[in-house]
Amino acid sequence: MAMNAPRHFLKKDFLLLTASLDVLFSIVYLAIYRPFSSSSAFWISLTDEKAGVYTMLFFVSGMAWLLLTKYILNLYDRRHDVTLRGLAIVLGADILGVSVLYMFFTFLAGKAGAVPQAELLLRTLVCVFLILVIPFALCVLYAFIQDRNEEIALLKLNSAPKEEKKGDTLLNLADYSGAVKISAMPDEICYLESQDNYVCIHFLVDGQMNSYLLRNTTAGLEDAFRGTLLMRCHRSFIINVAHVKLIKHEKGRALVVMDDAVGTVIPVSKSYYKDVMDVLVQYRAS
Repeated sequence: MAMNAPRHFLKKDFLLLTASLDVLFSIVYLAIYRPFSSSSAFWISLTDEKAGVYTMLFFVSGMAWLLLTKYILNLYDRRHDVTLRGLAIVLGADILGVSVLYMFFTFLAGKAGAVPQAELLLRTLVCVFLILVIPFALCVLYAFIQDRNEEIALLKLNSAPKEEKKGDTLLNLADYSGAVKISAMPDEICYLESQDNYVCIHFLVDGQMNSYLLRNTTAGLEDAFRGTLLMRCHRSFIINVAHVKLIKHEKGRALVVMDDAVGTVIPVSKSYYKDVMDVLVQYRAS
């Protein structure tokens, strides 16, 4: 069975960060590479006027290509499991696409005839491979570490004895495929935050706040919370009223402050404000 890609890496903001790091690393790499390059086909420069224009066009089009492949990956992740093989395919597409763009601008700059085309293509593929694979691998590794930390916290939560209170039922939260990932009592969950194709579930284990990325939507989880103190307060948030420390108003909008260690502030939409206040008043009165 193919190993799934790390969940954190597939988040839209993480993919955007990866593409940005690719460009940043390429600038550093090329700045170091240029003084030692003996190839007359290497034309990237910011000091020469003509080469500078092609350099800017190359970097802009390269960034656009990297963002396009990440966007397609994000779309695919909405309905399918992305494997490490899939990430390798995306990396290959990045390398091939950027290499083709470099070759294209090399022809425009009139440098393509300086070396045999086969040699130029090989050099381009090697350089682009080195430029893209290092930040890509580092981002994947960091995402795996984040996933591993979440899995450890989740293991503690799922293995902890559940002290069921009167009226409480164990919540079983599943991903898109229907596989249950979290089993928790309602009071163990503090709040949920929609993050693109995922829901970040913030929960308590031994009094410590932890989080877990679940491949689902807040709308897909709402039915599981009926009859509990977990309720929607915003299109991107579901809060546990039992963990609301206070509610305040700033610049014409309502905000709830959670009772976690950092006092997380969550917006309350006007359409949900009355429902949140009614449940909060009832809870405080009980």
